[in-house]
Amino acid sequence: MTTLFQKIISGEIPSFKVWEDEAHYAFLTIEPIQPGHTLVVPKEPISHLFDMDDVRYLQLMKVVRQVANHIQSKLHCEKVGVIVEGYGIKDHVHVHLVPLSGPGQLDFARAKKSDHTELIRMRDLMVD
Repeated sequence: MTTLFQKIISGEIPSFKVWEDEAHYAFLTIEPIQPGHTLVVPKEPISHLFDMDDVRYLQLMKVVRQVANHIQSKLHCEKVGVIVEGYGIKDHVHVHLVPLSGPGQLDFARAKKSDHTELIRMRDLMVD
C-alpha cells in the first residue's frame, strides 16, 4: 500500500518542498503549528521511528538537524522544536520541525490550516 507521504514525494500529491536528498524529503505541512512548520520524512516508508535500523535512524536524525538549522537560519527563529509522535500519518515515520520564538508554542492544539499563498511565501523564504 502506498502511503500519503509516498504520494507527496512522488509528486502525485502537490507539496511545498523545502529540502530533499536521495533518501529524505522535507516539506511544509498544510496545518502548521507555526509558520514554517516542516515535516521531514524518509523516502522509504517505515511505520515507527524506533523500528528503523541504526544506520537509517542516525541518517534521519542528521537530516533533521540539518533541516532544523536551515529553518533557523532562514526564518531567524529563536529555536526549532522537534516532535515525533507517530499518529497523524500512520505507516510512515515523520518528524515535525516547528520554528519557535518562545515557550508554549509547541502544541498541536495551535495548528490551523494555512492558505496556499502563505505556504508559497514560507517555501520561498526557506528555499535557497
